[in-house]
Amino acid sequence: MKARRKILAAAMAASAAGISLPGMAQDSFPSREITLVVSYTPGGVTDLQARTIATHLGQELNTNIIVKNMPGAQGTLGQEFVRRSKPDGYTLAMVTSSSTALSPYLVNDVYKPTDFDYVGGVGTARFGLVVKADSPYQNIGQFVEASKRKPIFYGSSSAITTMGFDKLAKVSGGGFEVINYKSGPEIVTAMLGGYVAALMQAPSEVMPFIDSGKARLLASSGATRWPSAPGVPTLREAGYDVAIESWGGVAAPKGLPASVIKRLRDALQRTAAKPAMVRDLNALGIQSSPLSGPEFGAKMQQTFVEAALTMKAMVKQ
Repeated sequence: MKARRKILAAAMAASAAGISLPGMAQDSFPSREITLVVSYTPGGVTDLQARTIATHLGQELNTNIIVKNMPGAQGTLGQEFVRRSKPDGYTLAMVTSSSTALSPYLVNDVYKPTDFDYVGGVGTARFGLVVKADSPYQNIGQFVEASKRKPIFYGSSSAITTMGFDKLAKVSGGGFEVINYKSGPEIVTAMLGGYVAALMQAPSEVMPFIDSGKARLLASSGATRWPSAPGVPTLREAGYDVAIESWGGVAAPKGLPASVIKRLRDALQRTAAKPAMVRDLNALGIQSSPLSGPEFGAKMQQTFVEAALTMKAMVKQ
């Protein structure tokens, strides 16, 4: 009884002094705003996906989630920052297959997929191969045949799209040269300005230009056709065995308290199932496909292992 009074008195004293005792902060999580770090510049599909998650997840957790953009180093700069952050649940990372499972092959001395606690996955991004509307390539076949005669320059801001062009080159015998940018919007601007001839980006980044007649979608580079462009084939349908996808989700520094990671995982699962969340993701060209934290972590590790040969070959080129 005396021990119980001492604990209660200590808790009351700590509360009055604005101090959190071990366990109290975890049980009341979150007690302040959360930062969600994005490894890409504002305006791209990953950034927009992060802001969508921040809005809906913040409502579920009854706190503000602030999006912080930290682009650079093939999408590893922000994620490496999160890996080194305090594992208290207040600094999270918006992670993708590209930044988590592919980019570590391109940048030295950074994290591996196993260096994080995973909150959960929310969906997969669609991609499409796009050129300017006045491009001489009217279809994907013409595009590939032209690349066999002379390499075609394309823009990329992530390992996943670079890998997509690399795979297309291998299965078709074509030639493609990459020019790296920090974000999807930068690549679109470069393509419209004639600095690169093609790109593989998400619908949210290119559909306004396709709809306005400034750009042309030659093929979906995912497993299915775009709902917004059902008449355009996939690369596989056109005879090229290429399909890329990039999972998106939330991760945290390794070592979160059990109660905190559970709170985050449960909240994200509820958030991902909400019709409003599914609607907002779909508007960005992201297929809602919720995964639990352990499932999402396993997916990142599987992608990392499976991509080893392809990514190491790309680095040697």
